[in-house]
Amino acid sequence: MADRSAVLIGGGITGALTARELALAGWKVTVLEGAHIGAGSSSRTAAGIRQQFSTPATICGMRYSVAWYKAFTDEIEGKTCPIVQNGYLFLHATPERWKEALSVVAVQRAAGLVEVEALEGAELVRRFPWVDSQACIAGTFCPTDGFLMPHLVYNEGIRRAKELGAAVVQHAPVTGVVRAGDRILSVQTPKGSYSADLFVDCTNAWTRRTSRILGALELPVDPLKRYNWFLARGGTLTAETLGTMPLTV
Repeated sequence: MADRSAVLIGGGITGALTARELALAGWKVTVLEGAHIGAGSSSRTAAGIRQQFSTPATICGMRYSVAWYKAFTDEIEGKTCPIVQNGYLFLHATPERWKEALSVVAVQRAAGLVEVEALEGAELVRRFPWVDSQACIAGTFCPTDGFLMPHLVYNEGIRRAKELGAAVVQHAPVTGVVRAGDRILSVQTPKGSYSADLFVDCTNAWTRRTSRILGALELPVDPLKRYNWFLARGGTLTAETLGTMPLTV
């Protein structure tokens, strides 16, 4: 398959890891990034990664993702693992919500997430002493959930793709296309025209804009602004305790 070529539009996590996969499969790969690697949502994400979902397909998919990111450590310079597994803790305040949570736990365990825990009352507070037992009656905890270090993922993904022969062109936004019927022959950028057998839109939150340029079907993907709050640690909360706290919902 060495004669097959692909152009990927977008140099974030999706573009970096897709480039790596295609290069591993023997494709000739070109990544076109409108600004610089990681300039879009990949460098702005809170990067939470969890497996505690309520549908088997999503649970299985996220279990695969967690395993994949751990295995990707072997390809990273310095071998720093890109996933930090502090866990996710979901707290519940009413018996009704807790009953629903237990039914979800059953689905998760049936889908292979056997490490998820259901913690009630005294056991919840024993495990997490900072939880207000008056406000929360129970919680579910999965120790293999956590968060990613996005810069490692997209930078190391691009580095690995380049090692495998991929070309990366930055400051090259796609501005137009050349088509033959329903087929894209090439895309135009300020740095030239790029033809390929396969074109992949990796722009995610910006896919509506990209789709209009490509003349492709617009997927209902819309960016949603989020806020990360940075708090000053004080009182009896030690740096060690803070560093090991799970993401709490």
